[in-house]
Amino acid sequence: MNWDWFYALYSIATVVTIISFLWRFAIIPFVILSQIFNPFFQKIVMFFVFLIPQYFIASYTVLIGLLVSDGERSIPIFILGGLFILTNEVILVGKMKSNAQWNLDYNTLDLLDLRMWGLPLTIGYFIYSCFKPHLAFNDITYWIAKVITWIQDIPVVSWIIAIIAFLYTLYVIGVFILMVIQLLGSIVSKKRNEVSPQKEEWIVKE
Repeated sequence: MNWDWFYALYSIATVVTIISFLWRFAIIPFVILSQIFNPFFQKIVMFFVFLIPQYFIASYTVLIGLLVSDGERSIPIFILGGLFILTNEVILVGKMKSNAQWNLDYNTLDLLDLRMWGLPLTIGYFIYSCFKPHLAFNDITYWIAKVITWIQDIPVVSWIIAIIAFLYTLYVIGVFILMVIQLLGSIVSKKRNEVSPQKEEWIVKE
């Protein structure tokens, strides 16, 4: 059996794990800077700030897809990568929304709703880069790739990241399967609701 698909997802999960950790610190200056704007412009600024890690995750997903398939475009790998990006964002936003609702943080809830509008842009960029990967190749992504490699080379840290990435890969796969099951369930339920009134109407006529 060819396990390239799982290796690709595991590699993407590794990148997501490291970028998410680094972004916790990198976002602090942006949050402080956004305070000088009024609430409307603050949301606009944070909207574009939220796109930064998504750009890198999408870029490295494209690069990983090319590396796993020996430089060739593998549509199945790219599809899996895109679904991973989508599911990962749904998971992150879902967790942050849950925390914001628990703390009654309505400002964060508004920002998270705005963040979801950036998801189509991320997916659109990812699809474009699958066929035109030049946007994913630049000095910044190359430098961050070296940082990621350097972090992975740290003895103890590399094992911790490997375990987290492996478990997160399984977690994302599980969440995606549940999302598909829920979607199919809602479709079936909707069709049943459409059929039920027709049956009732037929019974009344009889």
